[in-house]
Amino acid sequence: MGVEIASHTVSHRFPHTWWSTASYQDYVEEAVGMRDKLTSESGVPTQDIKGFRVPFLQLGTDSMYGALYDNKFQYDSSMFTGAQWEGESDPVWPFTLDYVPGQTFCQHGPCPNKQYPGLWEIPVQRWYGLDGHSCAMPDGCSATGDAEETLEYLKSNFRRYYNSNRAPLGVFMHARWFTSEHTLEGLDMFIDYLLTLEDVYIVTPSQVIAWMKNPTPLSKINSFAAWSCDGAANDVWLDEKK
Repeated sequence: MGVEIASHTVSHRFPHTWWSTASYQDYVEEAVGMRDKLTSESGVPTQDIKGFRVPFLQLGTDSMYGALYDNKFQYDSSMFTGAQWEGESDPVWPFTLDYVPGQTFCQHGPCPNKQYPGLWEIPVQRWYGLDGHSCAMPDGCSATGDAEETLEYLKSNFRRYYNSNRAPLGVFMHARWFTSEHTLEGLDMFIDYLLTLEDVYIVTPSQVIAWMKNPTPLSKINSFAAWSCDGAANDVWLDEKK
């Protein structure tokens, strides 16, 4: 139905520091192993599992990126980036690892020291709470009191992107964020707000990459195949009938 499933890891093991020193083979077993399980146990086509995120955003230097590159992952989404304080710099666009990323793009190592041509990075960018403090993901900032505050929190972070360089805003969150009912209501209100903007689209990481490879103006976006939803619901209905 247009929902993209990416790989995480088989074990999600503790302590978080284990991932910083895990071997190349460890990452193959964890990242590729999870991809294989998604296919064998959940029926997700292997070719559709294009991305990966490491637990705790704890990078594993070239052991991790080498395993992803050799096993044909299209993108990683584990690098933590963004200014410490809101307004200090513009958001970061996704980028490829054709070059070794510097501190601006990879703030929480150990970072890769080699090049991985064609492997994309969808950065995990800092969010900023209404109290001004930053966090890695939306559910990490200070809790909001009601749906209206949640809406304003989401809109204020969105405006940083919309009013600057228009980099994609990654809304990456853990399921625990929805333990408070008002957060889901606030998110629904935020989506309703986005739907009023004719130049804003809610897309997957793979669709972001597809657009960056082939930038398409709004005047032609309705014919941009990578963003089409045609047939998705029908495919699911047919599968259920089988």
